[in-house]
Amino acid sequence: MRFGYIISIVLLILLESSLAASIADADKALSQNNYETAIEIYRRYLEENPVSYEARFGLARALAYSGSHEEVIKVLDELLADHPNDPDAHLLRGRVLSWGKRFTDAEEDLDFITRNHPDYADAWSALGDLYRWSGRPDEAVEVYTKLIELREDDPEAYLSRARALMESRYFTAARNDLQSAATLGAEAVVIDGMLRAIARHPSATAWESLCNISAATMTGEGGSDWNLYDAYAKRELNSGSVALGYIRARRWNKWDDALYFDAYWELWRKAYSNLRIQTAEAVVLPRMDYTLEIFQGIGSDWEVSAGYHLMQFPSNDVNIFIVSAAKYIGPLYIRERTLLDSESNRMNQAYSMLTRWYIGRIDDYIDLDIGLSNASDYSSGDMFHQRSISASIQKFLISRIGVQMSGSYIHVKAGPVERGLSLKLIFRY
Repeated sequence: MRFGYIISIVLLILLESSLAASIADADKALSQNNYETAIEIYRRYLEENPVSYEARFGLARALAYSGSHEEVIKVLDELLADHPNDPDAHLLRGRVLSWGKRFTDAEEDLDFITRNHPDYADAWSALGDLYRWSGRPDEAVEVYTKLIELREDDPEAYLSRARALMESRYFTAARNDLQSAATLGAEAVVIDGMLRAIARHPSATAWESLCNISAATMTGEGGSDWNLYDAYAKRELNSGSVALGYIRARRWNKWDDALYFDAYWELWRKAYSNLRIQTAEAVVLPRMDYTLEIFQGIGSDWEVSAGYHLMQFPSNDVNIFIVSAAKYIGPLYIRERTLLDSESNRMNQAYSMLTRWYIGRIDDYIDLDIGLSNASDYSSGDMFHQRSISASIQKFLISRIGVQMSGSYIHVKAGPVERGLSLKLIFRY
C-alpha cells in the first residue's frame, strides 16, 4: 500500500509539472507571435483544467491577435461570468469590441475599468483610441490627457493625443505634443510624417469647394479697377490634395477666363510640394502660369521653401524665383517671403511679412500681411515701387461652412492707390 501511495504521489507531481510546462510553452509561443501554436496548447491544457483563469485569458489573447474576434468575445464572456471584476479581461474585451466597431459595448467595458481602477493607464489608452475610431476626437483628447498624467514619460501617450488633436484641427497643440514626444525618444519617422501632414494644412473632409468674389478700386493716374470671381473643387487624398478651379477676371473693361490645377503632395522627410498650372485667354491674365514650390520643415517649428513661378504673357515671359522662411511660435505663424524676377533686363524684388494668428482650430485665424516691392507692370512694362498691407479673418461658422473676409491697401509711389475687398465661402462635404 505504501509503495502504491508513493507511485500515485510521483505521478501527480509529474502530471502537474507537465501541465505547468504546457502553460509556459503556450505563453512562450504567444510572446513569439506564434498564435496558432499558442491556441493549440491553451486548448489542450483547458481540456484537463476547464476553469483555469490563466489558460482562458491566454487563449483569449492568442485568439484576439490571430483575428478570431467572435470566439474571443465568447471566451471572455465566460471568463467574466466567473471573474466579473477582472480589469484585464474587461480591457481585452473592450479592445476587441472596439476593433469590431461595437463601440457602445466596448465603452461599457472600458468605463468599468476607469471608474474602478482609475490608475490603469492601458484602459485610458484604449478608451482614447475608441473615441478616435468612433469619430469623437475632442473626447479622445481629454482621455489621452489623463493617460499623460499617468505616463508623463511615455512618448506614445503624446503621439496619441497629437493624433486626436490633429483630427480636431488643433494643429498648434498637436505640434507641442509632437515636440514632447520627440524629446522623450519617439520614432523620428512617425513624428516627421505627422509634421508634414500638419504643415500642408489638410482639409477636414474628403471634398472641399470654394467660391470667391474680389473687387479692387484704383484711384490715381494709370489705375484700373479689378473684379475677380474664383471657384474650385478640391479632393483630399492620403498624401496630398488636388484642386480644379475656374477664374473670371475683369480689368480695363475687358474680361478674361482661366482654368487651373492646384496640387499639394507630401515628399520626403518633413517635405511637401505645391504645383499650380493655370491657362487663360490672355486678355488680362497670363496665357500660361506655372508655379512649383517645395517646402521643407526644420525641427518642429521652422519651415523654408524655394520655388519657381513662370508667367507667359503674349508679348513676354516673366520668371520669378521664390524663397521663404517661416516659424511657428505658439499660436502664431510668421513667414518672410521674397520674390525675385528679371524681366526686360531689370531686376524686380518683392518682400512680404505674413503674421497669422490661429484661434484654436487651424481653420480659424487672422492674417496680417505687409509688403514692399520694386517691380514692373507685366502688361505695360512700367516700373513702380509699392507698399501694401492686407488683413483677413477666416472662421468656420459650423464644421462644414466657413467664411473668409479680406481687405487690402496698395500704394504705388507716384501712382495709383488700390483698395480691395474679398469674400470667400468654403464648403466641406
